[in-house]
Amino acid sequence: VAALSPVVSPDPSADVPSRALRALFALSEHASRTRERIAMVRYGGGGKARRDDDDYDAGVAPLIPTLLSFLRRCRRDSSEQYLALLVLNNVSIPPENKRPIALTH
Repeated sequence: VAALSPVVSPDPSADVPSRALRALFALSEHASRTRERIAMVRYGGGGKARRDDDDYDAGVAPLIPTLLSFLRRCRRDSSEQYLALLVLNNVSIPPENKRPIALTH
């Protein structure tokens, strides 16, 4: 997830963010159980809980805000924009994710 940040990847069409998006897409697309998609939203990209949980790691960027920020920097109709939107779509499929995504982001 950090690879999508403007600090790590100022150019959204560079190799590093493209590889990160492909990995996130594969993870979200091939999540055989809803549990993985829920974890991607709840725990961001690093396996630590969000702020309202006891073991929150402030160094781990949450997935949804990072993707939204990345989308703002993407060129319209680019492959990066398309992949980021697919990841957002995939992780929003579980009903448990709809409310947190809509209300928090």
